Amino acid sequence: MDFQEKAGTVDFNTPKYSWTQTIDDVQVTVPVPEGTRGRDLDVQIRSDSLRVKLKSQPDAIIDGSLCGAVKTKESVWTLEDNKIVSIQLTKAISHDTWQGLVKGEYTLDPHTAEQMQKKMMLEKFSKENPGFDFSGAEFSGSVPQDPKNFMKFD
Repeated sequence: MDFQEKAGTVDFNTPKYSWTQTIDDVQVTVPVPEGTRGRDLDVQIRSDSLRVKLKSQPDAIIDGSLCGAVKTKESVWTLEDNKIVSIQLTKAISHDTWQGLVKGEYTLDPHTAEQMQKKMMLEKFSKENPGFDFSGAEFSGSVPQDPKNFMKFD
């Protein structure tokens, strides 16, 4: 069982999709009409953009520049139960904190952003200290300005 399974995630819901992030990836869930097949979809994952569109509809559900870069060869999408597009985007820069999925659209509110950052800090501690269970831990203060390099000694 990994950290997310034990500690859960902090999801951000929008009218079109929901998403969450970990140190290494961003998971996106897009509801589509029941009975949708893979061939009915146009899903394009690029290093700096994402497009999710039903071919039968004029407008895309998601279409824009991502708030962070991704590794396209390690990013995937699947259609679950013919009604949910599940996308896993692998971050190009580990522990990069995204403030939204697509630039200029549905930016995280400060509370949710801080909760995501705290979960990622605990995930970082868990990875750096195998054998210790941080899944139930909580931060009592604010997240450091540079969580990526926090407690990193060169």
